[in-house]
Amino acid sequence: ASMTMGIMLIFPAIAALVASIVVSSTFRVVLTQRTRELALLRTLGATRRQVRSLVTREALAIGAISSAIGVALGWLIGALAEAGTGLASSVVAALEGASVWQLALTWLGATLFTTLVGVFPARAASRVAPVAALAPVNEAGAAARKKHTVRFVIGALIAVAGCGAVALAWRSDSGGTKFLGAFAGSLLALLGALLVASVLLPALTRAFGAAFPGTLSAMARENTMRNPGRTSATGTAIIIGVTLVVTIIVGAASVRTTLTNAVNDARPFDLMATSTSGALTDDQQAAIAATDGVAATVAQYAAPGTLTTTSGAPAYAPGEGSGSDDEAQASSVMITGEPDYTGVTHSTVTQLGDGQVRVGDEALAGQTLRLCADTCVDLSATYDKNGSVGEAQVSEKTLRSIASSLERQAIIIKMADGADAETVQAALLKDSHLSVNGSALERQTYTKIIDRLMLVLVGLLGVSVLVSLVGVANTLSLSVAERTRENGLLRALGLTRRQMKSLLALEALFLSLTGALIGVGMGVAFGWVGVMSLPVEGATPVLSVPWLQLVGVCVVAIVSALIASWLPGRRAAKVSPSEALATE
Repeated sequence: ASMTMGIMLIFPAIAALVASIVVSSTFRVVLTQRTRELALLRTLGATRRQVRSLVTREALAIGAISSAIGVALGWLIGALAEAGTGLASSVVAALEGASVWQLALTWLGATLFTTLVGVFPARAASRVAPVAALAPVNEAGAAARKKHTVRFVIGALIAVAGCGAVALAWRSDSGGTKFLGAFAGSLLALLGALLVASVLLPALTRAFGAAFPGTLSAMARENTMRNPGRTSATGTAIIIGVTLVVTIIVGAASVRTTLTNAVNDARPFDLMATSTSGALTDDQQAAIAATDGVAATVAQYAAPGTLTTTSGAPAYAPGEGSGSDDEAQASSVMITGEPDYTGVTHSTVTQLGDGQVRVGDEALAGQTLRLCADTCVDLSATYDKNGSVGEAQVSEKTLRSIASSLERQAIIIKMADGADAETVQAALLKDSHLSVNGSALERQTYTKIIDRLMLVLVGLLGVSVLVSLVGVANTLSLSVAERTRENGLLRALGLTRRQMKSLLALEALFLSLTGALIGVGMGVAFGWVGVMSLPVEGATPVLSVPWLQLVGVCVVAIVSALIASWLPGRRAAKVSPSEALATE
């Protein structure tokens, strides 16, 4: 339970990381808008320390109020969820069951977190020169472009170090060490990749925008370059959300395929029906073949016999001190004849040759053994890791050549495409003398567990995507506020309200498209790393990319960003040209 809780807490931490980027970006741009105010305070005698203290206290107040609201909402939503799922008798009981200390610590942690996020913008604000109070406020000055070569190099080095940690972890023989090492290395690589992406995002956004023709597209493309820092922060938040959602989707699809292949390799048949009261009858086989959802069947026959070496000693050696009766008992085996599996398997099966016998003791592999029923035959032994002492498998032709009386031991079933394994099993079990099991049930169980877990994880990660979209709305709102005079000039020159809304929508489109595409690429890579790092023995990892779902993620991110641009665009379109041009 504690491990599950620890894993689940990773996702709120991810949402907090995305929120920190959005909050830091918002603080930074808001303080940029207040450059003249802060510079005027410096002119009136305020020291850098006093300005920094003022801004930090503002961050503390905002954090305290917003954290209190968040804790209250989380408390209520959690109580509703508990009552709805039956974990609590009522909403009131769930509310009363919450720990006051945990709520208080959550509020305190969130408040301190917001304050710490605001520290770096506060330090930047304290360095405003007094002379800035005399300069006109304009976005070009506020968004003076800086080169971020150092950040790019540091990010690249961190990403390389993370990849190296993953490669080192993969060499470990311990499954737990391999997974934890790869997880830590992936987080490091993600951090480095985000630093690199934050430097490249403005240029990449502009490049993606070049694919859209028209004057409005050109203006929107250039607007994303007006404040590279803001574009990077907002795009990074989108990248984090999309990357993590895609990682979960690709990881789930790959794990599902990997486990399915492993089950298919070990148990290549959908279902197998056996009798609980002796041999299967012809009527039972006919009824099974006629069941809805059954595509093909084949009977498997068996007969009792003995398996010895050519000298007559039991192939499966008896214990020490055994007498002749024990040796005779040790020689006894149930001989199973392998039918032609061509029509009932869903994976490649290596069929036994007529001169082979498959045994469960590796020491017998390659030896010549004598298999007897009504008559005897000498066969070359091959080893089956899933076999057991007391069994011998041969081809059906070989079995029929040495045994005249055969028992229908099992019916192997291949299900029709799209058939539900549990439904078919329930239909077959209407015959109370049947026992039905098989890999189809196991595959279906794995699929259900993985799909449900994926829904939970994607739901948790959806919070981070929602936060990143709030960042898009904030970015565009601040852009509208900073460009009031410019927007008024565009309106005076003939830009319609609809075109003004389209301009903001295109900016949101370029931001979300760039972030989503980068996020998809990174998500596929990290999903593959996750699958390769899982401590699953006996299974070959398979990368499965559900492209349709990934397209859906991109569409949702882009449409959500366009929706987030609606309110800022509406606000920009409502500004009167004369009023905007009068703004200083």
